[in-house]
Amino acid sequence: MFDTACGSIIRDPTMTASAPHQSSRPIAIAREPQSIHELLRIMDVATALRRSRELAEKELAIDETKAQLRQRLAAAAQESGDPVTAAEIDAAIDQYYASLHRYDEPKRGAKVLLAHAWVRRRGIAVVSAIVLGALLALWWLFLREAAPWSGAVREQERFAAVADPLAQTLERARAIASDDAARAAIDGLARETATAIAARDERGLAVLGAQARELLANLEASWELHVISRQGERSGIDAWFEDEHGKRVSGYYLIVEARTPDGRILERTIRDAELQRDVRTRKWGEQVDKAVYDRVAADKQADGIVDTTLFARKPRGALEEQTVMAGVDGTNPLRRGRRITKDL
Repeated sequence: MFDTACGSIIRDPTMTASAPHQSSRPIAIAREPQSIHELLRIMDVATALRRSRELAEKELAIDETKAQLRQRLAAAAQESGDPVTAAEIDAAIDQYYASLHRYDEPKRGAKVLLAHAWVRRRGIAVVSAIVLGALLALWWLFLREAAPWSGAVREQERFAAVADPLAQTLERARAIASDDAARAAIDGLARETATAIAARDERGLAVLGAQARELLANLEASWELHVISRQGERSGIDAWFEDEHGKRVSGYYLIVEARTPDGRILERTIRDAELQRDVRTRKWGEQVDKAVYDRVAADKQADGIVDTTLFARKPRGALEEQTVMAGVDGTNPLRRGRRITKDL
């Protein structure tokens, strides 16, 4: 058999391999404890088992225990001469057992708080992880400097949506600019753009963007100014005006229009010298010397049309028109003067 004291197995010396009728399976042989230590350990185990059995029997035999207690109380009362009835003894016993196991809530304090926290540690850990994750997400998305949903980033994106197209428009305009006037206009817009960016002036950038787009469209376009020579329309007029000295003088004007290479007539913005404001129009008067005016008038009077109508040319990339009509000397381009839009 198995020895619970030392855990060893002893073979039966009488078992031999030559005995065919006997099993070769080892047989456990009991042995006596070999030391006082083993004996004490066995006694401790036996004592613990006995006490556990007695406690269990006592708890299970509650009625018998109450009966014995009742007899002892009655005997004690009789010896002391105390007139106690059986009902009073039973009530005292019931009250005793009712209050035998009583739970008192511990006083609040750090130890109790830590104990409650330890009991609920898993729930607290889950809630803490959720809160921490929410705070990290809030910081990552909204609060850090480069957060994708922060107010600063959204403002930067909105600002870039205005500033970047403006910069690209100016670069395209600079790439095709072919005269000093165009380059000067681009440089001026670039300086104003830098100032608006430094001031975070989003509205100012929007205005500059519109001006840059208009400038680019102007540079990309090409047209020619021609003196109008259609039947029933005037090719020129003379009109009185006040010069810079306040003197009223006569002015001579050729009436022109802007035509694209495919013959379309463009609407242009003209600064009217008499109205002192910009006017959008399809035809206007260009002031010329009287000799040039008389030459064009004689040309038209000869056969009813103007043979030489080309007044100026605006090539792609140039900001200003280049005058090509001959001046007073017949060789150099004429000198341009005031422009008017009324009474044409």
